[in-house]
Amino acid sequence: MAALRSAARSLWRRVHPDLFQRHPAAAASNQRAMQDVGAFLDAAAERHHALLTGAPPPPPPPLAVPSAAAGAEAGAMRLTR
Repeated sequence: MAALRSAARSLWRRVHPDLFQRHPAAAASNQRAMQDVGAFLDAAAERHHALLTGAPPPPPPPLAVPSAAAGAEAGAMRLTR
């Protein structure tokens, strides 16, 4: 888990939305991506804890993924399950 969190911190330093204030679309996209990475890390930590304690693992959270059918806007995202 420590390696995953370290890699995420490295990524966040490169794509943090505050670094893209002059590019609002990129900042918004990076914000959503950071939230997805955070949700993934939280779910991974919960699953790791469940494995260590013998508790049933929680279901994985849904993630927003790019979709060609998401809309006319380039780079549009939609929630898929």
